Amino acid sequence: LARRHQATPIVCVDRPAVDFACDAELADNEMGALAATNLLLANGHRRVGFVGGPSSAYTTKLRCRGYERALAEARIAVDPEIVYVSAILPNEAAELVPGLLSLPDPVTALVTSNVKATLGVVAALHKLGRTDIAMVVFDDFLLAEAMVPPVTVALGSPTEIGRKAAELVFRRLEGDAEAPGALVEPIVLIRRGSEELRPSLT
Repeated sequence: LARRHQATPIVCVDRPAVDFACDAELADNEMGALAATNLLLANGHRRVGFVGGPSSAYTTKLRCRGYERALAEARIAVDPEIVYVSAILPNEAAELVPGLLSLPDPVTALVTSNVKATLGVVAALHKLGRTDIAMVVFDDFLLAEAMVPPVTVALGSPTEIGRKAAELVFRRLEGDAEAPGALVEPIVLIRRGSEELRPSLT
């Protein structure tokens, strides 16, 4: 049984294995968050918040790291008051929005790291009539293009990741004995307009 297990090809998708070495097909979450945050910084924002979770998730860690890296490269200190990595459900993310907007120095832009957080944040912003907050969010969602403004997304390619993971499994089954490694696919920004909102000068 142990020999059979060792000979079974395993390819992890989206997250790497923790306790053993095997192949992985991943999205470049850190670089995606870096690009998303840089896009907001390029439009004049200096108070860019981050909302996502859970904090233990592989993707959350990398996306928050990319966000913080962008701020560091822009010489902007990370403010813990506007970074939340505990918003797992839409209602949890929505509850954070009023506080982020009522700080003495409120956020003018947001990066959200998963669809559930995004849905909560978008609903809360529209409920408050705050369509002036710039956003870049991870992963697409239904009606993102129909929002006002349409929502810009950082998007990986599940189809491409799945295809390459399957190809790798078949290569292993055919006898490829190369040491296991990780293939990392880029995340692209689908720009729709929400990133172009500029901070108020008042």
